[in-house]
Amino acid sequence: MRSLSQFRPSRQIGVLANKGGSTMGSNQDDMIVSPYNHRQKRLMGQSRFGMIIASATSAERVGKAMEQIDALLRQRHRIPAGGDGDFMTRSQEEIAQANQQQVPLMRTCSSASQSSRCSSAASAP
Repeated sequence: MRSLSQFRPSRQIGVLANKGGSTMGSNQDDMIVSPYNHRQKRLMGQSRFGMIIASATSAERVGKAMEQIDALLRQRHRIPAGGDGDFMTRSQEEIAQANQQQVPLMRTCSSASQSSRCSSAASAP
């Protein structure tokens, strides 16, 4: 099967199993997976990654996997020890916690009659 991806011909070589929505709010079934050179350089005209998604072999190993990813990115980006990274790593648990903290603010903001409370809550530290 052939498709036009960003108006450039591409050949589909497989279909992934259905996964549904992700914790980031996107539908994982609406994605194209392609080699780095093809997607980043040819289709997007970019030479840097915007996001890398990784998984650990078990929930108990997530922390260790994140440490290893952090160390590898620091090495590859030549970030000195103790220096600020130019990337972020987040676990699904951290993302879920952040979303739960935002729910009360979203409920407040959803009511047009409470818009002044929303703007003051959003600017609070």
